[in-house]
Amino acid sequence: KPEEKCLLPYGDEKKASNEESTKADLEAVQPEGYTRTQALHTPAFWGVCFISFGLSAGAIGIFSQMASYLTDIGHSPALAATLVSLISLSMAVSKIFFGWLNDKLGTYRNFLIIAAIGIFGIFSLFTAKNVVCAYVSVVLFGISFSATNVMAPLITVYAMGSKDFANIFGLVSFAIYIGPIVASPFSATIYDLNGSYNLAFLCYGILYIAVFLVGLVILKKGFAEKMNS
Repeated sequence: KPEEKCLLPYGDEKKASNEESTKADLEAVQPEGYTRTQALHTPAFWGVCFISFGLSAGAIGIFSQMASYLTDIGHSPALAATLVSLISLSMAVSKIFFGWLNDKLGTYRNFLIIAAIGIFGIFSLFTAKNVVCAYVSVVLFGISFSATNVMAPLITVYAMGSKDFANIFGLVSFAIYIGPIVASPFSATIYDLNGSYNLAFLCYGILYIAVFLVGLVILKKGFAEKMNS
């Protein structure tokens, strides 16, 4: 909002009856939150980084190998391509849905829901040899795939406040991008060693459980609630 930057919306300057008093009022309204330096010394910041890393690593580590996994368990290349496309479709729809749900339920509960669906979606991939289960599992995984883009900025503001969001989220973004860098080679290496993706997917499922538990603790109270307590 313009008020958070001590500004008026474009065009409103002429409408202000008393520009000096308006400016003074706006200067009194400052966004709350940590600075980047302060954030680096809080467990919540590192928890947000871990959550962002875990969500992106699990999503990309599986999605990058999904077509190979589906054909490896017996599906035709055509069906595998359809299922991969369905992941992208469900991801696009769920981004809108969970953005709306965040307004209704709040960031904390929204995070727990999408992380729980992600856990279930990953483990449901082990049943994907059945065609019906394959369709269900890829939709659930597609929902979890949207978690990184939807939740990472939301939980950053929720835990750190909006005062220095740009600089803090810039650091969180490093964690987001490290996830895919590590995960894709990890998935491929596990397959080369074992001839199966099962162990890699199991690791990502455990990682999502850890993300859920860290979020359960770190995000229990948002920045505003901490300030009021």
